[in-house]
Amino acid sequence: NQELVCAYQCISALIDAHNYLVAQCGQDYTWGCIHDVDFPHSPFSETPLKFIFHRTRKAGNGGRRTPNMEKYNIDSYSFNGQQGANYRMVSNIDEMEYIIETGESENVLSKHYDDMWVKHQNGEYLRLKGFGEIAEEKKVEL
Repeated sequence: NQELVCAYQCISALIDAHNYLVAQCGQDYTWGCIHDVDFPHSPFSETPLKFIFHRTRKAGNGGRRTPNMEKYNIDSYSFNGQQGANYRMVSNIDEMEYIIETGESENVLSKHYDDMWVKHQNGEYLRLKGFGEIAEEKKVEL
């Protein structure tokens, strides 16, 4: 019966996945134990200077309002994220919140090169003032 074969293959795949995770992470594995996210810096991630420019972090699980969307290269037998939604924004006419996965600066010497990672990982956002708030501060009628 084809349905039984399909069910057996699904169960077998889940058992294999569980055994793999236990082997890699131990009995108490959680999301992210084998998922890292790479942030390469072209061209320096391909040079001996990689340790200065390249960042690798544990993958997060999304945020309060967004799933963690990342592309994985299954052919490399790695679960490291290679591309993803690293800019998140929630907005309406009167307020906006945003976060970038690494930082706002491309300059590796800047303190803002990778200063947003922890906030991004925790599902936090940076808040920008909305039009109404700015108008209120400036006492402008909209």
